[in-house]
Amino acid sequence: MNKQLNIFDEPLREQPSGKSKAGRAMAARERNIRRLGYLVIALIILGLSVGLGYHFSRDSVVEQIAVTGNRYTTSDQIIKQAAIPKGVYADSLDVMKVMENIEKLPWVREARLSMSPFGRMDISVTERRPIALLLQGDRSVYVDADGVKMPVIQGRPVDVPLLYGFRVAPLSETLTSDDFRKVADFLLAAEQDPAAHRTLSEIAWAGYEGVVALSHDNGIKLIFGSERFEERLKNWSAFYNTVIPEKGISHFQSIDFRYHGQIITQES
Repeated sequence: MNKQLNIFDEPLREQPSGKSKAGRAMAARERNIRRLGYLVIALIILGLSVGLGYHFSRDSVVEQIAVTGNRYTTSDQIIKQAAIPKGVYADSLDVMKVMENIEKLPWVREARLSMSPFGRMDISVTERRPIALLLQGDRSVYVDADGVKMPVIQGRPVDVPLLYGFRVAPLSETLTSDDFRKVADFLLAAEQDPAAHRTLSEIAWAGYEGVVALSHDNGIKLIFGSERFEERLKNWSAFYNTVIPEKGISHFQSIDFRYHGQIITQES
């Protein structure tokens, strides 16, 4: 007798959920291709934007000039020194020469130029940072770590130690001697030691004694020599915080830190 099959008598087979392994791999490749396409389109748009922006900027006419980053040099001084005529095409300017002209100003360390697409030339300057106020007689100038001198600007004081022992004039002269290099190294080391820096008021180069300073309190003569400034400044800080409170600052006339492993004092 033939047995009639009924499909409902067959056990139900679990249908695979989702796509096959090959199908999923193909879908992943398609997604990656689409993402790559979007990235290429974005790069093309960016490139066109930069290219058009550059073309527009270099073909722009300079209608106005703006200065940023200046504090001790006026915008008028910078614009005058730049000598960029209004109405000139940006691509006709000798940019390097303009920047070099601006950097001749004593307070300007670096100048950069950029042209906006709206006819404005932007001059961005970085000014020099003084490390001391150099004094000679009744004249004074600021000086930075490179030995470049900057004029004092009325109403714009800078809180730095006073420095003696070097020529103030001429302003255009850069201090390049080994003696100044040692003093600059000392001042930079003192900046990294706030405890020492705030107790020093006047600095001088004193020949065989090297760097000599006066303390803020009572004007004690402090002799630091010509090397190992970080170590000697730490010794001064330790001395100031331990011995001075015990004996009193008026007890000392001078303190010599030049000798390794010892501090020599001259007492009142």
